[in-house]
Amino acid sequence: MGPIIPTYADEIEDEDVFAESQDDHYVVGDVLNHLAPRVDDTPMATSTETQDAVGAAYEEAEFQCSLRQAANEEGELLNEETELCEEEEGDLSTAELVALVSSEFRTLPLTAPAITYQPEGDWALVNMDFIVYTDADQQLLSTTILGVPVTVRATPVHYSWDFGDGSAPLSTTDAGRPYPDHTLAHVYTSAAESVQVSLTTSWQGELQINGAGPWLPIAGFATTTSSAPAVEIVAMDVNLVP
Repeated sequence: MGPIIPTYADEIEDEDVFAESQDDHYVVGDVLNHLAPRVDDTPMATSTETQDAVGAAYEEAEFQCSLRQAANEEGELLNEETELCEEEEGDLSTAELVALVSSEFRTLPLTAPAITYQPEGDWALVNMDFIVYTDADQQLLSTTILGVPVTVRATPVHYSWDFGDGSAPLSTTDAGRPYPDHTLAHVYTSAAESVQVSLTTSWQGELQINGAGPWLPIAGFATTTSSAPAVEIVAMDVNLVP
């Protein structure tokens, strides 16, 4: 049986629980487009403003109260209904709850998206486009917060590609596409016996208590790292024939 949530929390629409805030290029407030485009490679971080915005969303949705009201396996409430939203001794502050949820999100076993590159094979040419893309999908995972089951929805929002040749990472919100409609590519400028492409994907999270109530934002980002098989970079000699 799912949790008992105060009726006014049930009425909160998804777009309302994302308070307006901005982290450099990051904007919390639009459920369908969580982040504005990001193309730099500065560290993934969450500002104080966003922490406060997430805290305000938790307070508006009576999140801690809703956690306390999750039913046990016998369907019995953990509190009497008349005490649903009274503060209890030992309750976390909103800031502590935001930090706890963020920490739990970063420990979840997200599946790292696979790397695909073109041309396929174990070698590529100098001074030619080396195309990369991934198929990162939204993921649903289960965990517990303060002993209560919650569902976490993780959405890939940022990709940082390292091409293994000492060049600056390619950072983007684009997952890329295959040839001929490709949008992400790297050009190796010198031969190398072995380079390995790696991808760091950053995920934004939301959670829902035991399959009911609104989806609430999670402050901060989780990351996964993927690696592709090593590739040799070959310099092709070109001879002009008269």
